Amino acid sequence: MGRKTGSLFRYSAAVRAAGRVRWAAPIIGLCLLAVAPVGSAAGHGAREVGRPRATTDGRFRPAHLETIGVKGFPGKGFVEIAFFPTAICEDECAARSRRGGWTDAGGEGKFRVRVPGTFLDHRNRSVYFRDGERIDLEVLWEGAGRNFAVVTARPEPIIVRSHDSDHG
Repeated sequence: MGRKTGSLFRYSAAVRAAGRVRWAAPIIGLCLLAVAPVGSAAGHGAREVGRPRATTDGRFRPAHLETIGVKGFPGKGFVEIAFFPTAICEDECAARSRRGGWTDAGGEGKFRVRVPGTFLDHRNRSVYFRDGERIDLEVLWEGAGRNFAVVTARPEPIIVRSHDSDHG
């Protein structure tokens, strides 16, 4: 019987290639860092944008026009506003949405939107919002080049159906 002399361990081609890749990966990483542009976009005339937010007065009356303000979006774009119920049906309900309008170049705008009185339940039937129910108000902003952003109004607005007033 012939016995092979030399190394007791035989390395396969895959193990040898992995050893070469282990040394090549840091070199490739350094080359990519050297090619990457240095500096921030803010230094080249782009403006910094804050986190988008939506503001309301916190009390929505169904079928009335309510003012909703938005700011912090990346620029000019179209806004759509959706009114989701929060506690009644979790993720099974659908919201009614309304067109808001356009934000300016600074990503800000104020819109008068008619608040819907109903939402769609899991059977696709209209259900009235309850008095005192919290609404998940979501604002969808769509800008140029199919860019979009979504923000939820905080604190959640409340539906007000009855007005307890002492007017004579």
